[in-house]
Amino acid sequence: MRFLLLCLAVLVLAVLAGQALLVDTGVVLIGFHGVMIRTSVVVFGFLLILLVVTLYAAVHLSRRLWRAPRDLRFWNRRRREAKAQAGLARGLLALAGGDWPQAESSLSKAAIAASDPLLHYLGAARAAAGLQAADRRDRYLTLAASTGAEGELAVLLMQGDAAVAAGDAAAARSVLERLRERQPGHAQVRRLELGCARAAGDWGAVLGLLPGLAKDRIISERERDAFETEAFTALSAETKGLPSRTVLREVWERLPKARRAQPVLIALYARELAAAGQGEEAEKLVRAALNKHWDPNLICTYGQIHAGDGLRSIKHAEAWLAEHGPLPELLLTLGRLCIRAGLWGKARSYLEGLVGKAPSAEACRLLAETLEQLGDREAALRCHRQGLLIATGGSTAIPALPARQPG
Repeated sequence: MRFLLLCLAVLVLAVLAGQALLVDTGVVLIGFHGVMIRTSVVVFGFLLILLVVTLYAAVHLSRRLWRAPRDLRFWNRRRREAKAQAGLARGLLALAGGDWPQAESSLSKAAIAASDPLLHYLGAARAAAGLQAADRRDRYLTLAASTGAEGELAVLLMQGDAAVAAGDAAAARSVLERLRERQPGHAQVRRLELGCARAAGDWGAVLGLLPGLAKDRIISERERDAFETEAFTALSAETKGLPSRTVLREVWERLPKARRAQPVLIALYARELAAAGQGEEAEKLVRAALNKHWDPNLICTYGQIHAGDGLRSIKHAEAWLAEHGPLPELLLTLGRLCIRAGLWGKARSYLEGLVGKAPSAEACRLLAETLEQLGDREAALRCHRQGLLIATGGSTAIPALPARQPG
């Protein structure tokens, strides 16, 4: 709006000046050292405007020439930063897609042009780690650390993770001590502490760290279950050969009550108890868990436990059969229990029902052994063949035997 008003004012002034000049163009006299220059007002005004424009252009050009080196440096810096950003974007996309060579190449080249190359070097180190190039990974991490204290935490965390992945417990512990001095409560530092304990095989420390990490949501419940199972399995292996399995029992009792209700851990502990000759305790543990919550893995474990009174175990399993129906895992367990008790007829009934419902190599093997005990060798051979076909990825249908040729 202001521009329109200004244009309108200029137009009005031009019209008024034109009318005045039509009446009298006027005269301008300029004298200098005896020289007289005579011209009209119109020509003088044009020359004056031309002079002002020329002076303005000269001043503007001089300023641009004076600022040219600075502007050139600024343009070059902008171009380099744009190149670095483009390389960072390409590198991160390749990193996310698992294209380690492309990621390392893009990030390392773009780091040269970047004013703050921390992310470039960290990404390149991650790509080099993916390529199993430890020397290049360490070089990138050193370069990242040289960018300033801002990236020190990230560099140390990556060094710790690399040491844990390589199984170098001493190096991981050294990095962890430095991180504890700087960021003792940091979530990733606490997660690295878990990794160090796993790398060192300190499974008691692993079990001690998991509750706090899960409570603070540093690890998920699924990760906690996996780590607990790993630690408990490792402790079980370490305590094999101890008659009383005192260490394993102490570890089990040290677990939170909620964790001792996990079917995976119950099954693992029960198998270890049974292997130590404490089948009665293992049977009671699994039976109590199944009465509270049905779990297919636990019922399979129940069939593998050698308790003192096999008939009592069969009685409990048959009660579950009446309650839950002919589930494949329950029929397999009943078949195993009946075989162990020498009840071949009942074992055949349960296993034939299982093979007809959900055939598997294990079920066919057990049924074939039962049929051999009952003297039905032809049917046993058919089951062996069926189990072999299932185990090798063939048909689950029971193959027919060729008719015997008369002797």
